[in-house]
Amino acid sequence: MVKFKELMKTIQLKWNGLSRSKKIQASAAAVVTLVLVIGLPVFAWFTSERKTATVIKINAPTTIKIGAGNEEPVEMIDLSNINVEERLDDENKTRITEGTYVFCVTGKYLSKYDLQIARTTNIDFDYELYRVDSKTYEDVISKGITEKPTVGSGYEIAEYKSGLDGNTYYYPYQTSNSTDDKMQGNVTVKGGFLNAKAGENSHTIGKGEENIGGGTTFHTHNYSSYDKVNEYAEPLYWQVTGLPVTGQVGDVGFVDYYVLKIKWENKNLTNNKETDMLYITARKSVD
Repeated sequence: MVKFKELMKTIQLKWNGLSRSKKIQASAAAVVTLVLVIGLPVFAWFTSERKTATVIKINAPTTIKIGAGNEEPVEMIDLSNINVEERLDDENKTRITEGTYVFCVTGKYLSKYDLQIARTTNIDFDYELYRVDSKTYEDVISKGITEKPTVGSGYEIAEYKSGLDGNTYYYPYQTSNSTDDKMQGNVTVKGGFLNAKAGENSHTIGKGEENIGGGTTFHTHNYSSYDKVNEYAEPLYWQVTGLPVTGQVGDVGFVDYYVLKIKWENKNLTNNKETDMLYITARKSVD
């Protein structure tokens, strides 16, 4: 303690003996030394964090959405004009028994996704889902060909009339069942109902459908304890999982086209019919 006091007294005497200019220089040197002592560790920390940021991969948020043909907004999908009494302008006035409706799935930063179709059953329609062959007919689709192309055997063409530019776009799809890769063709058989009709000739679903977790059925999830729901208003849920994207994965994103085919062959239907609700949703597949 004595030595420390003597040291401080010696420093004070030397300080008092310095000229004014020397005192200013000494004070500046002390400040610079203090800045270096504090600044170097802080700079080292920032440098370390920056290097860490360059080696840690940051996953971009997944995006996925439903659109209409020609990558137009989903609002352009129109199922309100199904004319079940329409006939071809031929000699026999052949009755038209099906309609095709094009939609697309677009997204970024995912490699597989699930599609679900939920619908009521007021109208006795049959539904089939086909995946457009984006590989074989890439030029037709990507370039927006507005003249009907020639396609190979086993293919049909769905037409999409744009409500934005007035053009008609064409989407070839294979009519055979899709293979295990689910890249094209009829994917209807690759999916299944999450709930089901009670019998072959019955629309009754009731409370017997598959649970969606925690003992909650689709019925109780939608209507809670209410049990007076019209059987045709009880929605059916169909889903296909693990559909691989056909476009690029990443910043560029992808677009996959589908054809929803609605059929009423051998059905006793008129245009004075009920109304149904149909929802198409997509989500990233959970591995």
